[in-house]
Amino acid sequence: METISPVHGTEPSADATPADGFLSRTMRVTRTAAIVVILALLLLEIVLRVMGLASPVLYVDDDATGYRLKPDQKARYLTNAISVNRWGVRDARPLKQKNPNTKRIVVLGDSVTWGGILLHQQELFTSLLEQALTGTEVINAGINGYSVAQMAQLYRSHLTGLDADTILLFAIPRDFVRPIRVSLVRDSVSFPKRKPLFALSTALGGALVELYRRTGWHILEPAPITHEDSPRLSPPEAVAENVRELADLAEAVQGKARLLVVIAPVLSESPAGGPVDTVKDSLAAHAIDFVDLGQNLKAEPSMFADGVHFSKEGHRRVAEALAAYLNETMPSEALAE
Repeated sequence: METISPVHGTEPSADATPADGFLSRTMRVTRTAAIVVILALLLLEIVLRVMGLASPVLYVDDDATGYRLKPDQKARYLTNAISVNRWGVRDARPLKQKNPNTKRIVVLGDSVTWGGILLHQQELFTSLLEQALTGTEVINAGINGYSVAQMAQLYRSHLTGLDADTILLFAIPRDFVRPIRVSLVRDSVSFPKRKPLFALSTALGGALVELYRRTGWHILEPAPITHEDSPRLSPPEAVAENVRELADLAEAVQGKARLLVVIAPVLSESPAGGPVDTVKDSLAAHAIDFVDLGQNLKAEPSMFADGVHFSKEGHRRVAEALAAYLNETMPSEALAE
């Protein structure tokens, strides 16, 4: 009878040891674990890309302001589509030649005006204000981290072609003590200059920044992302310099547009606070038209998402207060005066 030889490899070698078996099992487990981790990371990358973390809003360096929004870009976070048009402002409209029968308000500001990525454009106070005013376009020209001086420079350098009838500078008190000009020294999660290769890197970077903010652990402290291009000033000096830039803007647009400074309402304990009385005195000394919206609109916790930036409710109430003030003090026929 013919003898059938065992298939090669089905029986352990005579030279095999228990250590060899353990090593083989370990390698199989390691390979399986590696495959699972890779698949999990790929799945997470896909989810984060769907959320929009691979397509953040981008910034560009700018000689006049230090930095600004990159013109002509679109971003998406979950269901929120964000458009930055050719002017570098948050508006899906091309904003070409202005309709002579339409008034135009350009709202300068910082991240409070910009509105973040969670709220939709139509939920921001700029859009709600446009709905409340008859025959008026309201344009959101807010940019994260801007000082009052940078807001003024943005309009003078890039937005005069919008032919605003009213320039509404919406500032929290802290904006008046910020450095006159700040530039970006590197690409970062807060101010990305280019799209990341992986959404995971954006998520991880954001998580580390938030963890540092909450814990203060020095090991997590991020490298500087901005550089002050102007000399460091004391708060009173910073207020004076920022308001001086506003005075220059007012002079530049005299006879063409009206400049109105709106001091945003803030919670008393908010880090957005600042020397409001000093700001008011300085604005008055330069004969700059202003209104302290906090006098007309009491700041309440429900109006804020984080103590500084407005919630959906906050945007609604700010728009109502602004519309009431503008309709009372600047009737539609006077907006262009």
